[in-house]
Amino acid sequence: VFGRPLLAPGCIAHKSDSYAEACLNTILYKNPREALIEMNRQIVECAGKEGFNVDASSRPTPDILKKKVICFKENSKVMAKFTGLLQQTFAVIQALEFSSSKGVDNLAAIEKALLQYLTTSSEEVLSNIMQMITEKEEMNYKMEEIIIFLAFFYMLSGETDLANESAMQATLMETFFQDESMVDLLSVFVDEDEKDDENVLNSVRTLFNIFKRLGTIRRRLTRYKTLFKSTNPAFPASYNSLLKQILEDIFDPNLPENPDLEFHSAGLTNYIKTGFSLFMNVNKPQPRDNPFIFIIVLGGVTPSEMKIVNEYASRHKETEIFLGCTEVLSPSNVLKDIRMIVKNLSKNAYKNQHST
Repeated sequence: VFGRPLLAPGCIAHKSDSYAEACLNTILYKNPREALIEMNRQIVECAGKEGFNVDASSRPTPDILKKKVICFKENSKVMAKFTGLLQQTFAVIQALEFSSSKGVDNLAAIEKALLQYLTTSSEEVLSNIMQMITEKEEMNYKMEEIIIFLAFFYMLSGETDLANESAMQATLMETFFQDESMVDLLSVFVDEDEKDDENVLNSVRTLFNIFKRLGTIRRRLTRYKTLFKSTNPAFPASYNSLLKQILEDIFDPNLPENPDLEFHSAGLTNYIKTGFSLFMNVNKPQPRDNPFIFIIVLGGVTPSEMKIVNEYASRHKETEIFLGCTEVLSPSNVLKDIRMIVKNLSKNAYKNQHST
């Protein structure tokens, strides 16, 4: 519930600790730099209350923050008192020091570049992804990341017929067949006992069919056909999430009715309003008319989307927003979901081919 203390499951959620509650909200809703500054402030404040001598003027970095946290081990009672805050701080320090986190900035730069290519030519995006596969050893790209970029591209573009798509499929198949390091990734999509050439080819084709379906899902919508913004050549294109667009429309007083949000009558009063609207120019009730808005997302939300919802909740304090989801989404979750669909569809196609 945005606007209230966060209630979340997991080992770093300490509902009875005010410091830990504030810290968890900071972790989820702030960028890494802001989170470090806020956690450093809380650590310094707690240390000062307990009489620990820590440097309050130093610039917060993972190393500096770790040294301040270690000071608490001198007193076991104090350490137990602030267990939640200390645990969360160490979790952030470990996340920032994790070796894979260093590649996040590089992946973000690639994402921005692909968005710019998408505004000019979808084929150029595929060409660049093929180049990423070719240069994956030199540039330290992981095939899992490249497949996620492929899914991201098709979701944004809505393309179903690209001139160089066959070349892209051939490049992917060649990588699976010739690169011994791809054995583990191949097993994600194909069972160990079914890694014959025909089944691998069928799995790659199925993978691309799924990619193309991702982009066509929104075609029946009126206002949400595209998920990226490129209104002015002077400004770079950017990803515009569906959740953000929906929230913008919900709180837009100049939008009397949204054709993509279906209103269901509930109660006699609303049924009467709906009936009169058939004969008179009566606007249907809008989500923003309610003191509570429930948003349920199937498939999960990303931390950045949680931050977006929190920003809208802070701007519209007259409305409480409840966000529910099946999971906090990460690229590995996306790959897992794609794998499950590919395996099921490929098995069915394989059985049908050999039963006829």
